[in-house]
Amino acid sequence: MRETPPPESATRWVRTGLQALLAVSAVYGAVGLAFGLPGFEMPVEWLKPLPLDSWVMPALALYCVVAVPLGAAAVASWRHRPYADRLAQVSCALLLLWLLFQVAFIGIRAPVQLVTAGLAGVLVYLTTRTSTR
Repeated sequence: MRETPPPESATRWVRTGLQALLAVSAVYGAVGLAFGLPGFEMPVEWLKPLPLDSWVMPALALYCVVAVPLGAAAVASWRHRPYADRLAQVSCALLLLWLLFQVAFIGIRAPVQLVTAGLAGVLVYLTTRTSTR
């Protein structure tokens, strides 16, 4: 017999949707960076503080550090997994660290960085409001 999932608040569903949106955006950004899609042609000179000569490694890092954890958190929340809140917290922390690293090493170069930072702030708020631990 299947268990009935716990009642969900609208806040938790908004958190789940935002996690999924940010995860999909990170996948799109990673693919765009790796393959130089239109709108993603960024100068390699921006990477001078790092020992890199292309955007492929940053794209892979974006996928691994941001997209995968946020996607896993969204799926866990959608499926009512007991570890969903912990994954939400970890994915928020990784997203914030990614943004701090990005600003520290390449600076603010595009409006999408500010939009992502704003959405990250909303996600942190929602995560603190919905986490049980």
